[in-house]
Amino acid sequence: MLHDPKSKPALNELQGDSPLNSLARRYYVPLLSFFRKRTRMVRRQIVNYVTSTTPSVPTTPNTLQSRDRWCMKSRPKLAVTGSSARYHFPAAFWGPRGPRSYLATLIRAIALSASLLLAAVAMAQTPIQPSAPQTETKLDTITVNAKRERAILERRVDKFVYGITVTPFEDSIARWQMRTPICPLVAGLSHDDGEYMLSRLSQIATAAGASLAPASCQPNFYVIVTSVPGELIAAWSKRNHFLFGNAGGTKIRRFTTVSTPVRVWYNVQLTDRDGIPCTVRFGIPLCPADGHFAFGTVRDLASVIMLIDARLAKGISFGQLSAYVAMNGLAEIRAPAKVGDAPSILHLFTDPKSAPPLGLSAWDAAYLKAIYHTQQDDKTQLLAVKESMVNDVAP
Repeated sequence: MLHDPKSKPALNELQGDSPLNSLARRYYVPLLSFFRKRTRMVRRQIVNYVTSTTPSVPTTPNTLQSRDRWCMKSRPKLAVTGSSARYHFPAAFWGPRGPRSYLATLIRAIALSASLLLAAVAMAQTPIQPSAPQTETKLDTITVNAKRERAILERRVDKFVYGITVTPFEDSIARWQMRTPICPLVAGLSHDDGEYMLSRLSQIATAAGASLAPASCQPNFYVIVTSVPGELIAAWSKRNHFLFGNAGGTKIRRFTTVSTPVRVWYNVQLTDRDGIPCTVRFGIPLCPADGHFAFGTVRDLASVIMLIDARLAKGISFGQLSAYVAMNGLAEIRAPAKVGDAPSILHLFTDPKSAPPLGLSAWDAAYLKAIYHTQQDDKTQLLAVKESMVNDVAP
């Protein structure tokens, strides 16, 4: 098919078989068209900038055409001979800085196309491994879920520890010391039931890290089961005037008149870091001063009195009752204890369905262990107890 020489030639209809025509159709003409368009745009932006900054320069259509005339000189000429059409290329074409070699430009275009082709082949030959990103995504999801679950656990443990621990202002957490080993005494039960409770108390105390006194010792941990706890404690306090230590009358009356299934009384003494009691002069204990990060004086459990009302404790198994007694006797527990939703034996009389059926829960055991395995004179002991519990109860 012949074309009118005056009409615009169609590049895909060229019939020439020469290598130069093939290269022109494939590389030169498209690249030249692209560079020509970009150059026109840049030159017109330059002209607009110059004319805007220097108003004296005329901006007529003829001026713009003369500035763009350089890119028309490099257009290849179409020559039609018979039934074939060929392009004739100039030896050089005009650029923004004058004539440029056609051969050098053609070599650059071929090199650019070859590099792009090699890059595409290399990318196509690279094996795709979708399993690695999926594995990384799965691991990230597991990590995020684990961190979220641990944060929830830390908040629950924090609420549990602060809700059950007695922490007086500027004082340490009370516990049994090595110099004051535990000597339990159980009364009001049959011989077998009493021996069972003593055995469970000893097992729980040993697991927590508390010290136990030998068989023949002076009792300091009293567990009394009675149906008349008020009358019993009143008669006992008359015979022993130091039964409640140096506590005030209001606190003693509240203990003797309260009606709960279990009443607990703690006698606490102040000692130095080595467990030696502070010297008392004129009723005032003289103890070492506190430091910035440590207490000079710690609070030790000297004796514990626990009265169990047999009328209100009906239906409770001895395993649960022994665990409840150990939990309240080995640590100074707040009354009433704010347990929250934590699994604890302290639910025994407030929410029996939530209490562990076999005694101490994992949270209770972790709490007692933390009380006896953290530094008592450390002012941040409560935080250490919480951290130890989280590590023990975390799945």
